[in-house]
Formats: sequence, C-alpha cells, structure tokens
Amino acid sequence: MAFGSRIRGDFNSELADYRINVKSGLVENKYVEYFKILLSRTTDVDYGDFEVIDKERAEDSLNKAYEFLIMAESLLEKLMPDE
Repeated sequence: MAFGSRIRGDFNSELADYRINVKSGLVENKYVEYFKILLSRTTDVDYGDFEVIDKERAEDSLNKAYEFLIMAESLLEKLMPDE
C-alpha cells in the first residue's frame, strides 16, 4: 500500500515546509516523539522514490495520530477555555 499527498495528487509545495514550536513542558515527551515519527513517515512517503506501508505500520501511524490529536484537543481546551 502506498499513500501520500504526491500519490493522491494533492501535494502543495507551498505547505511542504513548516515549523512547529511548542513551549517546553506543555506536551509530554511521548507526544513529541509521536510527532517526529509521524512527520518522518509522511516525509518518506511524500519525498521518497517509492514507499510501501504495511498494515501494521499504517495502523501504528493511525493510532499515534489519534492519540496525538486527543492530546492536542485537551491542550487547546486548557489553553483556550470557553468564556
């Protein structure tokens, strides 16, 4: 199975270079590592010659992304509570 924005046809070079900065102590190290792993996998797929992702790795990526998003939503609620 191969996937990525270049394969899907929705690659946008203007959005390809971005930086994420997070204030120290707001995010557990586990989530920083998840982000690095997911970014690395995305980069491999988007810029590599050909990347094959097996079911186990795809499921791992989905699980890490889901857990990361839950953490991010919780952090946003703490930083920007409803008034």
